[in-house]
Amino acid sequence: MIRAATITGVLVAGWVVAAASLVAQTSPAHGPILMKEEAGRAYRKARDDGARLFSSGTPLLSTNGMTCAACHGRPGDLAGTFQKYPRYRRALGRFLTLEEQIGRCVTGKMQGRAPRPGSTASAALLVYRKELSTRATPTNEAAGGAGRTQARSRDH
Repeated sequence: MIRAATITGVLVAGWVVAAASLVAQTSPAHGPILMKEEAGRAYRKARDDGARLFSSGTPLLSTNGMTCAACHGRPGDLAGTFQKYPRYRRALGRFLTLEEQIGRCVTGKMQGRAPRPGSTASAALLVYRKELSTRATPTNEAAGGAGRTQARSRDH
């Protein structure tokens, strides 16, 4: 049986590996150390971009000004939840990936358009979501702490 954390971790890791391989193609003479540094920079950029998307009412995700942080912005709200995906949703009669769940939040409460699966925006949100899940007390440091609480998260 494949664990949800394994599948979701593979998706995020794949994004980081893809970024690293792109760097390797453009600068093969720099070797594995530079590739690791570039992969780290790509990951941090995705995390920071995800933090901005999470905390802003950008038209990319929301037509009503609602933010992800409005429901999920309190420190610790999302701690430990990244590993729970894919997650079975009885009302739908199937498993949802975290990427699909994010899309449901965006098209539902935020009345926006979900990022295309596999897109840069989707990957950035997944990377930041992983950060929030693995921190004991998450903060929106990259977004300057903006967009904190309105409601307790129902996504755990």
